[in-house]
Amino acid sequence: FFINFQHVPRGWQQRWSRRFLSFTDFSVRNLDFEPSTNPAKTLTNTNQTLFGLSVGAQSQLTQKFSLRYATRWAQELFLHGVDTTTISVDSVAVPQLEVQAKWEWAHRDATTDGVFAGANYFFAASTDTYAVHAGTGFTGGVYLRHLTKSDRELELSLGYFQRNQNTSILQFNENGVFGELTYSLPLFEDDGANLRSNQ
Repeated sequence: FFINFQHVPRGWQQRWSRRFLSFTDFSVRNLDFEPSTNPAKTLTNTNQTLFGLSVGAQSQLTQKFSLRYATRWAQELFLHGVDTTTISVDSVAVPQLEVQAKWEWAHRDATTDGVFAGANYFFAASTDTYAVHAGTGFTGGVYLRHLTKSDRELELSLGYFQRNQNTSILQFNENGVFGELTYSLPLFEDDGANLRSNQ
């Protein structure tokens, strides 16, 4: 089967000082599973809209090292009944905690190169028919950040992620590579503190 995928993230970032900022972001994902090409298998609940909400902060501990920490509530997809003729695509709300460290290893004028590494803890959740166990996730990669003359921030991140969160029915392991492009536009400014909209 195939998946049609749409992702709409939006975020707000408040910089309180040069060394501390807070943020929140909201995401909506719509996934549509096409009918199975295996005539012996039937998919149900094939269209899912998943919501996510994050709240967190970032502290600049040294000139080159920062620490980002957040809590997130997000709906995740799990499959139920993979060993039967009917497979159900289920949406489960999973809370999580995230910690990410960033280290700047090169700085050229308005451009910064760096690396990042993070860890996630996924809490347990449940449905009417099965349980989702607590799990862990890890990310790592590189980033390139550029500040334009008009104080607009552009950041490109490339990395690898791994996640393990089993259910009472099946083993769930996920890994892959990802790319993220963030564009920040200052909305209000006051003595070094500003509110940004991340697109």
